[in-house]
Amino acid sequence: MQEKLFTPVGVNREIQANVRIIAATNRPLEDMMKTGQFREDLFYRLNVVPIFLPQLNDRKDDLDILINIFIRKFNIAQNKKITGITKEALAALKCYNWPGNIRELENVIEHSFVLESGNQITLSSLPEAVLEATGISMIESMDKIQSQSETIKKSALSMGADHFGISDSDLDFSDEDSDISDSDLSADDDSDDLMIAMPSTSSGVLDFNAQKEEFEKQFIIKALKTFKGRINQTALHANIPKKTLLRKIEKYGIVAKEYAPPKLES
Repeated sequence: MQEKLFTPVGVNREIQANVRIIAATNRPLEDMMKTGQFREDLFYRLNVVPIFLPQLNDRKDDLDILINIFIRKFNIAQNKKITGITKEALAALKCYNWPGNIRELENVIEHSFVLESGNQITLSSLPEAVLEATGISMIESMDKIQSQSETIKKSALSMGADHFGISDSDLDFSDEDSDISDSDLSADDDSDDLMIAMPSTSSGVLDFNAQKEEFEKQFIIKALKTFKGRINQTALHANIPKKTLLRKIEKYGIVAKEYAPPKLES
């Protein structure tokens, strides 16, 4: 009787002998047998050639290969042309402990494909939870980007001056003597690269936190107006993680429904 239980209906024993079963689990079956949670006879039927795979956290050298595999997969699925991942983003992923193993990594890459607008996966397109778990500071990252941008800008202006025969004394980079407002300063969110032009003050002192919060509030309001108060559409097209958007909406007391189109009375 017991043998009949494992014989599929309509399949003879010769065909059954050629059937091989591949099973996977993340549960400790040996311990479960001792407590009666898993049948011993079924365990020995399955446990012919056991293969033990280490967790992704224990083989982070494989991250480069796996990321490239998923990039190729989602390029085809989403018709994109992502060429790779930046060094900063890869370093962040290697600092993460990957409790969800390869499946979680695949989800992270797919998340980045949705948010990324460039041709490489960057820090700003990674999930906020991953960045928080690795201790990555987007403020520090944006400060470096701003510093590099200012250096490149001044070098370009100097090269232009040499080309047109203008002396260095004719170039003025000071804030006090210039009538032009400060160039774009970055206003960073927890996981987004946002740029805003900040007005200069007569004293030359800028309150970064106050200006940042005002920019965030106005940016979110404008985005909500654009996408008619729809949270999911706003998060997707404004390149803001939904979790971050909801937190900022609550922080600034913004009511998303106010920007939804009025309902037509029947």
